Amino acid sequence: MENIEWLDILKVIISIITVVLAIIGVIYGNDLISKKRDLRKSYEDRINTFHRPILQAFTTSKMLKDVLEKLIKNKPSDFRTLPYLIEKEGNIAPSEKKVIEEIVSVGKEIENLINENAGLILDNNLREEVGILSRHLRIFRFVAQNSKEYDSNEFKEFVYPREVNEMIEREYRAILRMLQNDIENKYLEEIEIGCKSNKICYLCAQIVGNPDQDLIHKIMGDSIHLYKRRIYFENEKFAIIPSIGPLTLGHVLIVPKKHFNSISMVEPFDELDIYKNEMTKLLNIIFQNPIHFFEHGNSSKTKRLLCSTEHAHLHAFPSKIENYVEVSSMIKTFKWTATDIKFKEVSNYVNDTEYLFYETPNGKTYLKIFNDNKIESQFFRKLVSEIDGKRKTWNWKQFPRLDTLKDTIKQLEKFQNKIEKKEYYSQRRL
Repeated sequence: MENIEWLDILKVIISIITVVLAIIGVIYGNDLISKKRDLRKSYEDRINTFHRPILQAFTTSKMLKDVLEKLIKNKPSDFRTLPYLIEKEGNIAPSEKKVIEEIVSVGKEIENLINENAGLILDNNLREEVGILSRHLRIFRFVAQNSKEYDSNEFKEFVYPREVNEMIEREYRAILRMLQNDIENKYLEEIEIGCKSNKICYLCAQIVGNPDQDLIHKIMGDSIHLYKRRIYFENEKFAIIPSIGPLTLGHVLIVPKKHFNSISMVEPFDELDIYKNEMTKLLNIIFQNPIHFFEHGNSSKTKRLLCSTEHAHLHAFPSKIENYVEVSSMIKTFKWTATDIKFKEVSNYVNDTEYLFYETPNGKTYLKIFNDNKIESQFFRKLVSEIDGKRKTWNWKQFPRLDTLKDTIKQLEKFQNKIEKKEYYSQRRL
C-alpha cells in the first residue's frame, strides 16, 4: 500500500517538474524570440535610418556630377570636381553654377545623415572613411561659395573619397544578409573556388554555362530560370569574362576555355597572343582608354590558391595611367626577373613557378618570378586600387562593385550585338 502511495507521489512530482520545465522552456523561448525580434528591429532601423538614405543621396549626387561633367568643355581625363572649382575661382558658367548648387544641397543632406547617424555604422574603417567624406563635403561647400577668407589652393588634396560608397554598400548588404539569415550568400567572403582542393572552378562553370556555380550569375541575383551565360568575343579556345570587383569600367579576364594553371602554361601560346592582340583593339574601342594587363600566375607545385582560382586568367583593364609600376610605392623595391620581354616569351622564363606579370598599354613588360619569397594574393589589384584612390576596396570578394560590373557587361553586350549584326564592320568600312 505504501509503495503505491509513493508511486503516486513520484508521478505527481514528475508531472510538476515536466510542467515547470515546459514553463521555463516557453519563457526562455519567448525571451529568445523577443531578443531576435529586437535585434532584427535594430538592424532594420540602422539601414532605414542611415544606409538606405545615404546610398540614395550618393546616387543623386553622382547623377548631378555626371551632368556637370557633360557641361564642362575640354574636361581633363583625370577630372575631379573640387580641384576644378579651385582652379576656376568662381569663374564658371551659370549652368555649371546651378548644378554645383544642387550638388552642395545634396552634400548637406549627406552631412546631416552622417552627423545624426554615424553611430549606427558597424565597421570602424567605414566610420573613419565617413569622417573623411564629411571633411570633403564641408571643404567643397566653402570652395563652391567662393569665400575669400582662405586660400582655396590649400584644399586641393581633400577630394571625394571614392571608396566610401562601396564600403557603405558592402555594410548595407551584410546587414541584409543578417536579416535574411542567408548563410549561402556569404560565399564572396568565405568560399574557396579553385581546383587544388577539389573545389568548384567558377571560371570553368562560367565557360560551360553552369548556373549553379556561375559567380556572376549569383551575385547579379538572377533567377535560375533566367540564367544568362556572360561570356564575350569567344572562339574555340579563348573567351572574355567580366571581372567581379572590376578595378575600372571595362575590367575583364582573358581566359582559355581549357583548364590551365596559369597563362604561361597555355598551349598553343601563339594563338593566345593573337587573341590578346585582337581583344586589346576591341576593348580600346569599347571603353575608349588604353589597356593594361597583369597576371599573378599559379604554380602546380604549391597548394597556395592565388586570386581564389587556379584557372589561368589574364586581367585586362582600361586606364589612362601610363605605367602603374613606375608610380607605385608598393613595388619600388622589386627586383624584376625580366623587363621588356614580349608577352609570348613569358613561358620561356616561367618553369611552373609562381610569378607576377604586368604589361603597360605601350607594351612595356615586367616579369617577377617567385621561388621562395611569395607575395599576397590579389597583390596587383591592391597596387592598382591604391594608385586609383580606392585603397580599401581592392578585394573583389568583399567589394564586388556591382554597379561597375553591370556597366561593363552592358557595354560588352552592346558591342557584341553590333558585331553579330555586322554594324561594327559596316561602320569601319565607312
